[in-house]
Amino acid sequence: MLKPISKIDNRTSGMAVTADKYERLCLNAEVQKELLNDDSKELFLYWDEDARMIGISKKPYDKSHTPYKFDKRGCSSASDFLRRCEIDSRDGAVKFIWNGWEGDVMLFRQVGMKKVQTFKQEKNGNLERTKN
Repeated sequence: MLKPISKIDNRTSGMAVTADKYERLCLNAEVQKELLNDDSKELFLYWDEDARMIGISKKPYDKSHTPYKFDKRGCSSASDFLRRCEIDSRDGAVKFIWNGWEGDVMLFRQVGMKKVQTFKQEKNGNLERTKN
């Protein structure tokens, strides 16, 4: 069954991050306004493997957490981050849309990835979907 898609949806507007074919991580203008509004152009990156989400914050997780430097266009060379997270953007851009906040970390979910579902298995082997 076809699902109607409005011209106005979260994938085409709002806050988003793109991994481009040059293995850079690029923040759109809305994210730049939120995170790069002061003199510092350094941000800290996080990765949630199960949910395929990128986290971005102005603050480090701990003292050993190294920041990524973003240029005036909102891009950072992040090939090492993308490889570690198994995000392959060499054949085309991979887009992540804003998914909310977790503390002071902005979360971005990979487009095309549905929310992670969790299941509980009953004694007879049946799986029951649990609420997230």
